[in-house]
Amino acid sequence: SVLTADELERRKNKNTLCASCNGTGYIGRVGIYELLVMNNQIKEEINNNGSDEVIEEIAVRNGMLTFKEYAVELVKEGITTVSEVKRFCK
Repeated sequence: SVLTADELERRKNKNTLCASCNGTGYIGRVGIYELLVMNNQIKEEINNNGSDEVIEEIAVRNGMLTFKEYAVELVKEGITTVSEVKRFCK
């Protein structure tokens, strides 16, 4: 299980954190990605110098998960934690 901040600090000071996970309860790494798959509508918007917001809106309507949406899914699945996601989604 994930340690509280106080317990993590206490164990850090006593040098008793798990060597495998360093007190996080997780081992290894997982990438959080945002993948934009081109389609004709997106290509057309790019060719017309469309804004990033409009291009993202089109991609999301076509099923793309944003970086933050994918991160939330990983938290729901127990693959990562909210605190870990907060480090990257500011």
